[in-house]
Amino acid sequence: MMNKACSYGCLDVVTFILDKIDLQECDMIESINIVSNPPCLNDMNHDSIVLEIMYKACCCGYLDVVTFVLENTDHKKIDIMTAVYIAYSSINEMYDEDDIYEETEKYESMIKLILEKADHDLLDLKEIMNKACRFDCLDVVTFLLENSDHEKLHIMKAVNIAYSSISDEDDDDGDIYEKREKKEQLFKLILEKVDHDLLDLKEIMNKACRYNYLDVVTCLLENTDHEKLDLMEDVNTAYSSLWYRGDIDEQREKKEPLIKLIIKKVDHDLLDLKEIMNKACRYDCLDVVTCLLENTEHEKLDIMEAVNSAYNLLLDRGDIDEQRKKKEPVIKLILEKVDHDSLDLKEIMNKACLYDHLDVVTFLLEKCPS
Repeated sequence: MMNKACSYGCLDVVTFILDKIDLQECDMIESINIVSNPPCLNDMNHDSIVLEIMYKACCCGYLDVVTFVLENTDHKKIDIMTAVYIAYSSINEMYDEDDIYEETEKYESMIKLILEKADHDLLDLKEIMNKACRFDCLDVVTFLLENSDHEKLHIMKAVNIAYSSISDEDDDDGDIYEKREKKEQLFKLILEKVDHDLLDLKEIMNKACRYNYLDVVTCLLENTDHEKLDLMEDVNTAYSSLWYRGDIDEQREKKEPLIKLIIKKVDHDLLDLKEIMNKACRYDCLDVVTCLLENTEHEKLDIMEAVNSAYNLLLDRGDIDEQRKKKEPVIKLILEKVDHDSLDLKEIMNKACLYDHLDVVTFLLEKCPS
C-alpha cells in the first residue's frame, strides 16, 4: 500500500500510513526510490512525500533513510531544521529514562550526519548547539566547535542551558551523577576549544563549584588568570550546599576536594583564609582544615574563632549526637597541629566537657597538664 501511494503521489495516504504503521527503514528507502522514479506521479506531491518520509525517519532514528534522503534530494526542498527538531524531540522524550545514552546515540549520529552533509546556511547552528548542550550530545558539540565559527554560536547561552538542565533538586535522582559526568565532559570541551574571551569564566567556575565539577574547576585553575575569577564567591558557593542539602555527608565528600584544590593552586592573597577555615570547622570539613593547617601560616587564621564556629553550630542542629562525633576530630586536629599559645585552652576544655568530647578532654589532660 505504501509503495502504491508513493507511486501515485497520494500524499494523504502516505502521511496516514507513516502515522499508523511501524515501517522498517528498508521499506522507507524503497518508497523514496519509487517517489523518485514513478510511473505516474503527481509531481506537486513529490517533495512533500520525501519530506514526510524524512521526518518519520528522524522520529524513528533510521539513520540509513536520512542518509539516503540527504544524498539523493535537493536540500533546499527539505526543511532540514524541522528534521533536526524532530530528532531532538525524540531525545527529549527519553531524557529521563535510565538507558537514555544508549537510546539517544542513534539520534545524535543523525544530527551529526545532517551537520556533515547539509549546507550550514540552511541550519540554525545556535539552536543545534543549544540543544546539543541540553541533551549532552558531546559528538554534536565537538563537530560544531571544530567546524563552525564560534562567534556564530552563542556559547555562553549553550553553557547556561547545559547547567540549567541539572538542578540541586535532582540530587535524589539515582542517575544524576551519570548525567553530571556527561555535562562535565561537555564543559571541559568548550573550555579547551573556545576562545575564553567568548566565555563568562566567573559564571562557569561558580556553577562548577556548585555542581561538584572537579575537572572543570581544575581546568579553569590551570588555564586561566585567577584574577579573572571570583574565587571566594566560588568557595562560598561550594560551602552553601553543605548547609541546606539533605545528605550532607555525601555533599561534603564532593565539596572538600574542590575547596582543597583551590587552596593548593591559588595565591592565598586572593583568598580569605580565615573565612575558609571558619566554614571548614563549621561544616566538619576535616580535610580542608588539615590542608589549611599544613599549608598556611597559622597567624593568618583566627584559630579560636574557627574553634568557636565548630562548637556554635552544635546549638543549632537537631541531630546533635551525630554532630558531636563530627566536631571532635576537627577540634583534636587543631590541638595537635596549632601552637597552644594561639588557643584558649580553658574555653576549649569547658566546651569539650559540655559536649562530651572525651578524646579532646583526654588530649588536654595528657598534653597540657598545667
